[in-house]
Amino acid sequence: MLAYDFPPVMVGGVIRPAKFCKYLPDFGWAVTVLTCGSQTAVVEDSSFLKELSSDVHIVRTKSEFSDRLVRWVRRQEGEGKPVSPHYTSPPLSGENRVSHRRFSAVSKRFYRFGVNALRRHVMIPDRQRFWKKAALREVKKLFREGSIHALYTTSPPQSVHLLGRALTLRYHIPWAADFRDQWTDNIQFNRHLQKRSWRTRLEKRMEYDIVRDADRVVSVTETAHESFQRRYPEFHEKFVQIPNGFDESDFSGETSSFSSGKFVLKSFGSVGNGRNPQTLLDAVCALRGKPEIGRASCRERV
Repeated sequence: MLAYDFPPVMVGGVIRPAKFCKYLPDFGWAVTVLTCGSQTAVVEDSSFLKELSSDVHIVRTKSEFSDRLVRWVRRQEGEGKPVSPHYTSPPLSGENRVSHRRFSAVSKRFYRFGVNALRRHVMIPDRQRFWKKAALREVKKLFREGSIHALYTTSPPQSVHLLGRALTLRYHIPWAADFRDQWTDNIQFNRHLQKRSWRTRLEKRMEYDIVRDADRVVSVTETAHESFQRRYPEFHEKFVQIPNGFDESDFSGETSSFSSGKFVLKSFGSVGNGRNPQTLLDAVCALRGKPEIGRASCRERV
């Protein structure tokens, strides 16, 4: 399994591969995970690792260049402090304050220009592409040991699939590419890149190559599954949908929220980047005015 994000790093996408690792041994698979071990996570939770069998082998590597790049970006935004939208530099007074403002404005322009140039012309399809070299060193060791018989890659980041494609072409092993989010048929992709730009054409070609060379292309949602079938009808037999679910063991001993008489609506996704929850919020406000629901029995968590 190639998964850039993996526990104890806690981002939205780690639960799916972590649960796959938990239950794949029940189907006769010995799992080896290759992941990036040098990330600076905002939240960490090692509880998912405790669920894994001792037979699950986790190999953590790093990308030295990517690490230096991330540290440089953070220095530009806060001199090494954690990046936060609420972070501001300590106030200065008098002449020092004026010079500080001028320096900050110039630095900010250079920073934005440099990062935008890197993102557009170098970080293709994403900045995690710099992890590929370090990951290849570790993967080659595993293949020399003869312990790899199938390959599973999970994205985002999409560059993980590029690594998987290079490996399956070299070692001729079965490969399943799991898209937790869509790539080129994604609202964020179409929003940030011009539809006819060279970058768009390049990434669409990358996606096509992955679909063509993978043995199975896995989607999470029915919408994503149908999108692949519509755009690549010649490979329709490769597409499989495995929806997200839940692990009953995570909720053993838990009581349902309905036992308290309250209806709880939770959102675990992202807000922004073209996503507008206004219709949902309007509906919730309308429901709270209904006598059969009432304001006191309705709670929203985002």
